[in-house]
Amino acid sequence: MTGSVNAAHRIPAANGDGFTPGFTLIELIITLTLGLTLAVMLVVTTGRMYTLSPMGLHDLDTQYELLLEMEDLTGEYRSRIEAGTLDLSSLMSGWTTSGAGVTLTYAQVAVADTGAAYTVGTDVYKVTMAEGDHSISAYFTE
Repeated sequence: MTGSVNAAHRIPAANGDGFTPGFTLIELIITLTLGLTLAVMLVVTTGRMYTLSPMGLHDLDTQYELLLEMEDLTGEYRSRIEAGTLDLSSLMSGWTTSGAGVTLTYAQVAVADTGAAYTVGTDVYKVTMAEGDHSISAYFTE
């Protein structure tokens, strides 16, 4: 047999009358090893993404629930301002959250006017709603 095929990459034919092109055993072993290694890496990566995927959805759901709670409180706050019946301390102490795991904390805070750029009423409350590791805060004033 003539040609430019390297003799090291030819395997003797079963009938012994020449050489047929093919792969050596070491080439097959290396190819299978690399292929299996890549397959294992793919399975591990996609498996981890699959098992952790609900965490992102849970975090988003928690943050959305906190946002809805704060929107409810802000809506009630605005309606009482428009009606002229706002008593901030009674609004905060009487507010109950509708979310099962949402906790409401509030504290009266002092605001310093450093440049006479704004006017603040007598009471300023920092309201924080939290659930697990997530929280949202807002400031309310009378």
